[in-house]
Amino acid sequence: MKKFFNFCFEVEFYLKIAISCTIVQQIFYWLLHNIELNFTAQVLLYWLVGSVSFYSIGLFIEKVIKKNDNLREKLTARVKKVKKQPFPSFTTKGIITGEMKSLIAALIILYLAGLARLKTY
Repeated sequence: MKKFFNFCFEVEFYLKIAISCTIVQQIFYWLLHNIELNFTAQVLLYWLVGSVSFYSIGLFIEKVIKKNDNLREKLTARVKKVKKQPFPSFTTKGIITGEMKSLIAALIILYLAGLARLKTY
């Protein structure tokens, strides 16, 4: 049981990022929901919005929140300290690989969503 709760504390950060990205994506949806696009444009837009939301939230955390002591104190609500984790450095190869995987995931998700929509009619 202790391992489960330790795991929950470690996953907390990733859940906050996922929720923040979802909020940014909903803003894009609100702005663009009336546009009719073909499948390729839908895949590219889905991928682009996902990438922009992920990187914008990451940059906001790194450049704004972490550098502002007042904001960092207000937005930190941890009871238990998270252990130090070595994060891999950003490399061009890593970013390109991640973006290719993200593009493939967008293609699969929208293809399956299209199939599900066809079966409901």
